[in-house]
Amino acid sequence: MSILDTRIALLAAAVLAITTARASVITTVVVEDPRPAVRTNAEQLDLLRRKLASDDLATRAWGAWGASEAQVRELAPDVLAALRRTLTEPPSDELACTTRALLDAAIRLDVQLSTDDLTPLGRSREWDAQVLTLASREPAAHVKLLQDLHTLGEELPERRIAADNLLAIGAPDRAVELLLPDAHVRLLVGVHDDGWPGRTFGSRVGRACGNMEVPEGFPPTVLYTLVRGSMKDADSIADGPQPIRAYRQVHEKRKFGITRGVRPLDVNQHALDLLRWIAGDRVQESSLAAEIRIRHDWTNPADYVAKVSDEIRKRHEAWRKLVDALVARELLPAERVPKEDPIDIEVEDLRKDQRVPLPELPR
Repeated sequence: MSILDTRIALLAAAVLAITTARASVITTVVVEDPRPAVRTNAEQLDLLRRKLASDDLATRAWGAWGASEAQVRELAPDVLAALRRTLTEPPSDELACTTRALLDAAIRLDVQLSTDDLTPLGRSREWDAQVLTLASREPAAHVKLLQDLHTLGEELPERRIAADNLLAIGAPDRAVELLLPDAHVRLLVGVHDDGWPGRTFGSRVGRACGNMEVPEGFPPTVLYTLVRGSMKDADSIADGPQPIRAYRQVHEKRKFGITRGVRPLDVNQHALDLLRWIAGDRVQESSLAAEIRIRHDWTNPADYVAKVSDEIRKRHEAWRKLVDALVARELLPAERVPKEDPIDIEVEDLRKDQRVPLPELPR
């Protein structure tokens, strides 16, 4: 063999040795980490349980997120224990993030929370949708909580409607007692010259905007919002004349905007509608309304009294029919029926010629 052939052979042997060594290293690495990329179900459950029991809030939140995504019912007791523990800790932004994640897991795993569990959360509007969603699973078991939310909900229309709807389902007699004081009918009689076009009225719908920023190291943020009426992907939680739904939304970013529609609540109309619903009246249009505008085109006193009196009579009859239905269903004791019909009549004289005074109307 020539010197050149010898050198080529040595070079080839060196290359082969290097290649073999690299392959050996790679093979060794694979052998040293034999665990599969995906854990078994038992391993996954054990990992989530340890996270939910962690002292670190972010780790606990990740455990809640994992439990929510996995939707394994076996984790329900662990989520409940983690939530109860979390509610005893000092408030902070981190605690709010953990609470939010745990409530999401509780909802998706159908965790059964007691009224004592939910009451501290119900004092803050932050958790309205979550609390009412959880209470909606068994409204009869949460009457005290729902009564509190009724009282606290005057400035939060969706909260008030949802709480009252759930009371109407779980404790209709208590709902009637709470709603009756707000059930008023206001009859506005406008007396016009024939042909006067009258007035137009609009409704108000506003929007509330803001931003939310979550601390580093936490899982995606899950928000729940109460919405009135129909909405795609929102779950019905409180049926009634104005159904309330809960909308779940996941935010992946740490900072994001929040926009919510703000619709005012006519408390009188809400009370009348829900009382009718409790009494079994499912007709959408009714003679009873919080505000009824009656236009009368003036001709003479007798015609005015006859026509407007007929409108007033219809409202009194409708009210008495409603009250009788509630009494018949044993939801309103006869002795607690209002002694006077809650119907107020206001007359506005808009005639150009007012020399002939308007006669008194029956009340």
